[in-house]
Amino acid sequence: METGRFLTGALLHEDFRYRPSKSKDPMARIFHALAFTFVDKSDSGHDRIAMANFVAAGAEGFAGNLYLPAGFNNVSHAEARTANAFGPFAMQNLLREFAPELLKATHKVHLPFPRVPVPGWWVKR
Repeated sequence: METGRFLTGALLHEDFRYRPSKSKDPMARIFHALAFTFVDKSDSGHDRIAMANFVAAGAEGFAGNLYLPAGFNNVSHAEARTANAFGPFAMQNLLREFAPELLKATHKVHLPFPRVPVPGWWVKR
């Protein structure tokens, strides 16, 4: 899925990185995050259809036809898997949109924020 997304983005000069909304209204921010699942920016900064996301979702949906057993490797199941592949894109955008508020909330209630261990050779000395 990610390989198809990256290659399509590189070929079509898409910049599929998420850009947070400048609005303070939570509903507008939610709509922005969900819309960004289907729309992204070109390298020049213009809005365009997120072909990289569509190709990635299609790759996710139809790759299962290669290894799934009979009855699950048909077009209708592949279309359902393709539609379900947009869910992680939307959820990722929502989490990126509200990450500052979520981080503040975890600190406020003293929840441990997950730390990812970093190997020593990644750290500049």
